[in-house]
Amino acid sequence: MNKKIILIIVASLVWWAWFVINLKASHLEHAKNERSPSLQIISKHEQYIDFKNQVKAIHRQRIVEQSRLEEIELAKISAIESKKRKKAEEMKRQEAERLKKEQLKLEEEQSKWMTFNASYYGPDCYGCSGVSAAGIDLRKSIYYNGYRVIAADTNIIPLWTIVEVQTPNETFQAIVLDTGGAIKGYKLDVLVSSEAESYRIGRHDVKLKIVGKYER
Repeated sequence: MNKKIILIIVASLVWWAWFVINLKASHLEHAKNERSPSLQIISKHEQYIDFKNQVKAIHRQRIVEQSRLEEIELAKISAIESKKRKKAEEMKRQEAERLKKEQLKLEEEQSKWMTFNASYYGPDCYGCSGVSAAGIDLRKSIYYNGYRVIAADTNIIPLWTIVEVQTPNETFQAIVLDTGGAIKGYKLDVLVSSEAESYRIGRHDVKLKIVGKYER
């Protein structure tokens, strides 16, 4: 085979190789162009998913923050309620202690006789309304449910206390339903039918013993 034929064959092979390479490159470019819209759609979808996930993350964060704020508010309310309960319990405890001390004082006084200076007054006394400090109408009777009525210093003997009184003339049980401006310390004012009767009896010392508390 001569050189001319060999050159023709080589040239033909080079041309065919170039043709095949260009044809393949053209095919790849065409395929890329055909797939590009799909890739764009996929890319946009992925961007949408990312945005949606970001929105969800922000929403979750807001829910967490709201829950935290609600927990803080509930904690504040719980602390206030706890403080109120403790205050109410303390007030209840103090009241119970006060009543206990008052009861002990009454029990101590029940076991002994005390000396009081007694005066007498009528419901028609000057400046009197006829209604006692405990709100009882004294104009109808000198008794209240079978007990004589007396006025006393409530720092010594509280209202509604039942006592036994020994005077030079008689002994009776009475109930403290009244007070008076001049009745301070160990003084008593015994209710009688009228001021005239109180003047007739006058003033004297009496013995007094606490019996108990009137149950209303």
